[in-house]
Amino acid sequence: MAMSIDRRGFLGLAGIAGASLFLAGCVGQAAPAPSAPGASLGPAAADATGNISYWNHFTGEDERRGFEAVTKGFAEAYPGLKLKEESIPNADFMTKFTTAAQAGSLPDSVMVHANRVQDMVGMNGLVDLSSAMDSWSGASDIEEKLLTPFRRDGALYAIPCTMFVDWFYYRADWLEELGYSEPPKTWQELREVAKAMTSGDRYGVALRGGAGGGEPVIKMIRGYNGPLTDADGAPTLDLEATKTALDEYSALYLVDKSAPPSAPADGYNQIFQSFLNGQTGMLLHHNGSLKSVTDVLKTGEQVLTAPMPTTPVDTTGWLQPMGNGIASPDNASSALSWVEYWGSSDPQVELFSATGYFPSATSGQQSPTIAEDPIMSAANEQVKVGVTPEYFNGMTAWQDNSVLVQFQSLLVGETTLDEAAQAIVDDFNKNF
Repeated sequence: MAMSIDRRGFLGLAGIAGASLFLAGCVGQAAPAPSAPGASLGPAAADATGNISYWNHFTGEDERRGFEAVTKGFAEAYPGLKLKEESIPNADFMTKFTTAAQAGSLPDSVMVHANRVQDMVGMNGLVDLSSAMDSWSGASDIEEKLLTPFRRDGALYAIPCTMFVDWFYYRADWLEELGYSEPPKTWQELREVAKAMTSGDRYGVALRGGAGGGEPVIKMIRGYNGPLTDADGAPTLDLEATKTALDEYSALYLVDKSAPPSAPADGYNQIFQSFLNGQTGMLLHHNGSLKSVTDVLKTGEQVLTAPMPTTPVDTTGWLQPMGNGIASPDNASSALSWVEYWGSSDPQVELFSATGYFPSATSGQQSPTIAEDPIMSAANEQVKVGVTPEYFNGMTAWQDNSVLVQFQSLLVGETTLDEAAQAIVDDFNKNF
């Protein structure tokens, strides 16, 4: 059993139609964006009337159920405002946005993923929310590191409404059988546990060496390298760190033999099937797949979660926030009511209950629904140490055409560790 393609689709760094990835300061400045009114945070509920047009890419069944809970709460808070929403398949989202931007027919508000910000701003398709954020009472409930991915050249273009937190699933029953009292915390501990779990047709860890496998490799590289850029936005990828990361990650398959023989070709469906069917004991992913996993495996008895393992340098886990922005200044006050409403904790907890998507608001993360759920403790721990990705021009090409290709080649013996690391670093500098 696997979760819907929509749920994992909008989160990935690759395969996003029309979008390229940028880090603030690494590209030329986009056209200045209009600003939302900062003196008022949107009209009071008693006075607010009219329609708000809104585009999103929530198409999965759980997503739609969670979204309906969010919109129900908004309708109660702002009875005079009517949200006219349109759900667009993620693969088509940026194509439609681009066409609308060119035609001057963008909606009032849109869903925004951080890796799309630069493109949307470049089309003059997002309103600067900086002044509104400075005046909003809910601003203090959002950590700055979750706002950073939505900032460009001093402007803020979206307010987070949820996020995906990396963690790993593990078979709690397998760990207990082996006599472990807690899950691994470091990468070396994870390797040892994976080897101990491996026996016969049972393997310690699901390894994504096929489609979509470039992103996990980049997370490992960042874990051993630290930030891929410095404070000024200059590239900082180190060859030796890249070599160490590739060596450690590929060792699951090449040295420890704790990943299935199919690992070089395994994509999303295969790694989840192997874990849910009891072939593998650990799976590195994020909270967006929680519902799919707990629908099959019993929480506590069979499956639990843990923060991503650390290296001597950093964590191997990312935080990837998703937010909402304003695409047209014409109806900004009303649209801001919607953006800030979903930026607060209550609707985010409602969304979590339906999807497992983690609140970006700190108070939402600490709500009893989450704080008292043992399987969610890993997410709260990961939030404390997790990092947001450094988006830069050419990242998609580097991830898919270099990192993944070199990693697959390493797994199947078509290249050496030194050659793979050198190619990845060279391509990073070229793409950057």
